[in-house]
Amino acid sequence: YSRDRLRHDLAFRLIGLEARTRTICNWTGLTQDRVRKLYRSYVRDEHPVRRRRGKSPRQWTYFLNPGAVEADTRTLAATLTLFAAIRLQPSGRMAPTLDEGHRLCDAYESYRHVVTAPHIEFEHAALLAAGVQAGTPGAWSVDRSGALQLIQPQGEPVQVLVRWVDATGEHTQPLAQWMVNTRPDPAQPAPAFVFAGSRFRRLPDGSERYAADDSGSIVGLVTFGDEVVAMRTVIPDKVDVAPASWKARTDDIPPEGSAVTVIIRASEQP
Repeated sequence: YSRDRLRHDLAFRLIGLEARTRTICNWTGLTQDRVRKLYRSYVRDEHPVRRRRGKSPRQWTYFLNPGAVEADTRTLAATLTLFAAIRLQPSGRMAPTLDEGHRLCDAYESYRHVVTAPHIEFEHAALLAAGVQAGTPGAWSVDRSGALQLIQPQGEPVQVLVRWVDATGEHTQPLAQWMVNTRPDPAQPAPAFVFAGSRFRRLPDGSERYAADDSGSIVGLVTFGDEVVAMRTVIPDKVDVAPASWKARTDDIPPEGSAVTVIIRASEQP
């Protein structure tokens, strides 16, 4: 009885925050039928709440939309972290606990109090807290026969922009404009990037850490495996394995030491 009561308590909080039925099921372990009965019996008449329809959001790129959503995302992420509501386990983790569900509700309610006009609904907050399914970094190897084996990176497409200020003013342009093809070929696709996520590095104590946390690799033009944002196509990092495909367009790059902001945004590319 006690366990069911705890599930119901969390379900009522989630209903009040306009969570979808499937989301409530995921966080409480209740069936969809049970959630609907709870709403009809205890909520609908006394405390009318908007019931959202359709599938729950699944695309993390929503949080990269420039403007109010991007600003709100920073505030929400900080609040979720403060309440220990972000699930940091790697993919394959167990279902969320009831305690994690209550921490998520606490964090989202605090976010709505802090932000005067919140732009992020609870469903997206739950997506951010649950941990979005990461892509996979690219990799390459040479087999015993000497053949090059490529594993292409997987992840959602993103735009990578660079912004800097010089004597002529502020400039913003795609990172691809700082790159030049070393092997002009009409068939070679233009530079495109995906949010692959860095590979993990196992520590002596058995825990794991993102390799990018140590290397500082954010955007990779060749495939090391630790880059968070990767070229869509694997490019080995050794020229004796595969010839270089791209090089820096040095005439267009600001002088060394210039302050440059890297902007990563959701892309509409397929």
